[in-house]
Amino acid sequence: MRCVNILIPAFSLLPVHAETTSTTTFQVGAQVQSSCRVEVDDLRFSALDETDVERLNSSASFDVHCTRGTYVGLMLDSGQNAHPETGVRQLAGEESQAFLGYRLQHQKAETAATQTDWGNGPAVLVSDGTRQALTLYGELTEAPKGSRFLSDTLTVTLVY
Repeated sequence: MRCVNILIPAFSLLPVHAETTSTTTFQVGAQVQSSCRVEVDDLRFSALDETDVERLNSSASFDVHCTRGTYVGLMLDSGQNAHPETGVRQLAGEESQAFLGYRLQHQKAETAATQTDWGNGPAVLVSDGTRQALTLYGELTEAPKGSRFLSDTLTVTLVY
């Protein structure tokens, strides 16, 4: 006669219906940090001469891209060559006496009476999560005098 060994796994000895259970909960989360970036094109006025007597205009683009739902303040400083007493923005030449005033607006004005200068305060927007293109309008406040290269450097600050 042959003998057959049958192995019974140990877990098969556990009761089929457990009398007690133990549960717990855990959370799943993510911290989404607000972030922003800005890219700005240089604002350049065309080649000018002393016969230009009307206000001369130009524009530049801002591309602002922030996390969706972020409140953003977009600020420009007065520039490196702002008039020390009035704060008026100025293009400056290599010679310390060569200045040419200019204005910046975030909305294009059809007439001088309707223009609103962009001071040092913010333009406020709420990001929808996509790249937002804004236009910065520049206007020279006087005709140029003499031949020279004039420039200024401004800082753009995003507060969010």
